[in-house]
Amino acid sequence: MFPRRATGQRVREICDTHGVLLVMDEVINGFGRTGTMFATEQFGVVPDLMTMAKGLSSGYAPIAAVAVGRALFDEFKKQDVALAHLLTFGGQAVSCAAALKTSRSRSARNCRSAAPQQGKYLLGLLHELRSHPTVGDVRGLGLMCAVGASQG
Repeated sequence: MFPRRATGQRVREICDTHGVLLVMDEVINGFGRTGTMFATEQFGVVPDLMTMAKGLSSGYAPIAAVAVGRALFDEFKKQDVALAHLLTFGGQAVSCAAALKTSRSRSARNCRSAAPQQGKYLLGLLHELRSHPTVGDVRGLGLMCAVGASQG
């Protein structure tokens, strides 16, 4: 396991030093799958911009969102640039309703707390695949798990 917090803080430092926005993609791994609401929390950093999608409605309806930090939002305001909804499915009522219901369901079931334990169980089962010659790596964080191919 790599030191997530140190790595995240170093990336944040590099971005800040060079004036680069830190963008975190939470399209797949957000909304409790890693044991925290967003995987970025595992790295101990706050991004300048974060994308979200599938977890908003659990994939039942097409919906996406982008969250920006105060500094970036203030830049949009200074330049008199409207933050318009320019997404194909932006503001669609059925998708928004599905996202709201998903959020309430996720809270009621406390999915975030269950992810680490369920992930540990899943990872244990996946480690049994390591004996197969095509499997080179098995790793995971919460319910986000990966099985990598061997190099040989």
